[in-house]
Amino acid sequence: MKGLAVGRIVYYRMTIPQVNGDTGIRPAIITHVFNEDGLVNLVLFLDGSYDRTEIPTSKTSIGYASEDKVGYWHWPPMV
Repeated sequence: MKGLAVGRIVYYRMTIPQVNGDTGIRPAIITHVFNEDGLVNLVLFLDGSYDRTEIPTSKTSIGYASEDKVGYWHWPPMV
């Protein structure tokens, strides 16, 4: 997968219920790349009180999804 490398920032869709307009999408840094298909380890940047139930902040063996999908990572939109 082009651009896949340790240190890149991606989006991760959390598994917590979305409340008050929260999308459940959090930025994450890739800490390990297992293969070119997009299997990675991540460290999430959590959002205060919204994310108290989402511990630990490290996620292991997370797959890539081309669309926004719970429990998977995807690239942030280009701006």
